[in-house]
Amino acid sequence: MDQTNSNQSIQDRGKKLMPLLERRPSAKELEEKHVLLATNISPALHDAKHNLEKSKICDSLQSKLGKRPDRSTLVEKHIIEE
Repeated sequence: MDQTNSNQSIQDRGKKLMPLLERRPSAKELEEKHVLLATNISPALHDAKHNLEKSKICDSLQSKLGKRPDRSTLVEKHIIEE
């Protein structure tokens, strides 16, 4: 394959890709759809932030489940039947 055919092949691929690239959503649109992560923090800190948020949610859920009344209490208050 000579240089001319190679250049022509690259140009043909470029012409085929242009309509696709023009329709591609912007990074902001992808962030709004939660496809891309927001870039307002350093990538090195992103995993730590994600893990911290996950831990906070887990702790909150565990706390709420710990405060939930047991079955016998719900039966006594006529909330559920035996």
